[in-house]
Amino acid sequence: MVASYTVSNLVTFFLFQFLKERIKVYEQNGTKVITEKNPALAVVIVTPMMQKAHSLPLASKVVVVDTTSSCDSENHAITFLLTPCEAGAMPLAVFITSGQRQADYETSFNLLKQAVGETLFITDGSLAEQNAIKSKFSES
Repeated sequence: MVASYTVSNLVTFFLFQFLKERIKVYEQNGTKVITEKNPALAVVIVTPMMQKAHSLPLASKVVVVDTTSSCDSENHAITFLLTPCEAGAMPLAVFITSGQRQADYETSFNLLKQAVGETLFITDGSLAEQNAIKSKFSES
């Protein structure tokens, strides 16, 4: 029997292999890395600086969501979560997802919800982002 792999499956496999090796190093430095493969690929990163930003007054009230897509040949997306502050904005978390589908965002927001609870999100016109937030944060 010959195994059949797509480039996407191999990229995901090697990404998770790399992360499994690096997560211990990241955790020793205080960085939280949470991963999920199903139902959609999601990596949530919260550095020590981001963890401190969660204590800012507006962090529990307003989160700006901004996604950059097609970051590589597999069309992974990187989403930044920011909160306003005196300096402009502070990052709260970063998502790496397999795309910009609602399922991608739902998986990421579900992981984030475990850490931050309910909050208010501000997005651009992305229906996938908006629907994912509504499904995971009912009061936003």
